[in-house]
Amino acid sequence: AFSNMFTTFALSGVIGYQVVWGVAHSLHSPLMAVTNAVSGMTAVGGMYTMGGGLVPSTLSETLGFTATAISAVNITGGFLVTKKMLDMFKRPTDPPEFYELYAYPTAGFIGGFGLINLGFPQAASIAATASALGCIGGIAGLASQSTARMGLVSGMSGVSIGIAATIGSLSWPASTYV
Repeated sequence: AFSNMFTTFALSGVIGYQVVWGVAHSLHSPLMAVTNAVSGMTAVGGMYTMGGGLVPSTLSETLGFTATAISAVNITGGFLVTKKMLDMFKRPTDPPEFYELYAYPTAGFIGGFGLINLGFPQAASIAATASALGCIGGIAGLASQSTARMGLVSGMSGVSIGIAATIGSLSWPASTYV
């Protein structure tokens, strides 16, 4: 078990180093903002700790709720700051962009996951893998000016799918969501 975890840790370090060193200097601030948003996935751990209720009743549930709330602010702020920074690079002569349309495939994936998750227990791990790919694609997409906006959208999709995968893997009663 230790060797598997150490191998994952070492490979993550190498990949992270390569991704960050390949970033243009002007894109370091947007990259850090998206990294901040992706690292805000501590919301996932907080959601597991919350124990299935919206109102915490123990210290650990209170800490989980607090971590989830603070992480939600971190996630939202990271993506908003990145979008604002990338908008500063936009020229009036640039063609119109329609990156908001990528919300439709993400919403479709999350909706499909919700339906499949009802009878297919491995759906959460598939969605978690898609989430990881989206988050890694988001960070890698910010390596150049031409792919930076797509990187932002990919990171947003990855985090959204990750939160949906977490909610789908929890065994909370249905009354919690309604």
